[in-house]
Amino acid sequence: PVVGMHEQREELRRAVVGAADRECRVVVVYGPAGSGRHTLTDEARQAAIREGLRNIDEKHPQRVAADMKLHKGTVPVVVLSDADDGVIPLCTVLLEKRVPGLFMVISHTPLPSLGSRAVHVTPPPLTREDIEVLCHFHGGEDLDAEAIRATTLGLPAPVVARIDSLLRGTLPTHTQHLPEASRLILQQLRDRGELQLPDLARAVDLSEHAVLDWCEVLFAEGLVEDTQNGTALRALS
Repeated sequence: PVVGMHEQREELRRAVVGAADRECRVVVVYGPAGSGRHTLTDEARQAAIREGLRNIDEKHPQRVAADMKLHKGTVPVVVLSDADDGVIPLCTVLLEKRVPGLFMVISHTPLPSLGSRAVHVTPPPLTREDIEVLCHFHGGEDLDAEAIRATTLGLPAPVVARIDSLLRGTLPTHTQHLPEASRLILQQLRDRGELQLPDLARAVDLSEHAVLDWCEVLFAEGLVEDTQNGTALRALS
C-alpha cells in the first residue's frame, strides 16, 4: 500500500486535475534515491490515465517531443528524469507555450531554473505509524517499527527491504526477491568487482541516478556498499 506523503500526493492529484482540464502542469519530484519519488509519480500517472490522459512511455526528451508532435491534440502524461540531457529545456518550452499535459520530472534536487511555474514536491520520510502499517501489511505485526525507522531513515525502499529481511530472519543468501534491475546491478558487481558508478551504469544500460535508485534495496539488505567517497560500489556477498 502507499502510505504517508499525504500533502505531496494531494499536490499531484491537483496537478492531474489541472492537466485533465487541458492546463500545463510541470511537477518536479525530488529527493534522495529510495525516498518514494517513483511511488508518487506512478500513482499520479495512473490517476492521469484514468482521467483520459495519454501515457507516454518514452523518457528521452527528444523522443517525448517527437511523440507529442505526432499525437498533437491529445493531452499527455509523462515521467522524465533530470539525468537526461534536454529535460530542462523541454520543460521550459512546455511552460512557455502552456502545452496541456502532466509532465513529471524525477530529480535528486529542486530545479529552480524552471521558475515558480513548476511545482516542486519532495516526499518526507515515513513515520513510525506509516511503518507500522507496512509491517502489518507484510505480516510483521511484532516488528519494531521505530527501530526500522532509525535504521532506514524512513526511506520507503529501505523500509520495505528491511521488513522483508527481518521477516525472513536473516539477510538474504539468494536474490530472487530483488527487483530485476537490482539483481542485474548486483550480478555485475559480483562478476566484475568494485566498479565506478559511470562504468556500472554503462554495464547495466541505466542512468547513474537510476542505478542509485535500484541500489537502495541492495544497501538496505547489506548486499552492496559504496566506496571511494561514494563514487564506486562493490558487492558484499
